[in-house]
Amino acid sequence: MAGDELHALAADLKAAGATVIPKASLVVRRSGIALANHARANAAVDTGFMQSSIDTATDSGGLAVIISPTAEYSVYVEYGTSRMPPQPFMGPALDAIEPSFISAMESLGGEILR
Repeated sequence: MAGDELHALAADLKAAGATVIPKASLVVRRSGIALANHARANAAVDTGFMQSSIDTATDSGGLAVIISPTAEYSVYVEYGTSRMPPQPFMGPALDAIEPSFISAMESLGGEILR
């Protein structure tokens, strides 16, 4: 690649950031909401507290989402104990949402390279 071509590519990538970052943030937020909904739908329910404690928060300017159940015992439900088998709900939610998240982010990457 010649120097002029590299400068043009650098300029294109810099300009793309202004449009791709808001789109990526939208993908991250939507995926986070979908993951939290999936986890809530598949969480073990006794009183409903753990299920209702699954919360989402965005970070890093919308490019990260944190999904966490705040019920103290949720880790024991997810992974089990010596007295209780695991009843995973967060891991399977991530597994279910991951393909659509990857696909959406790959599409954004394709937009940059066009």
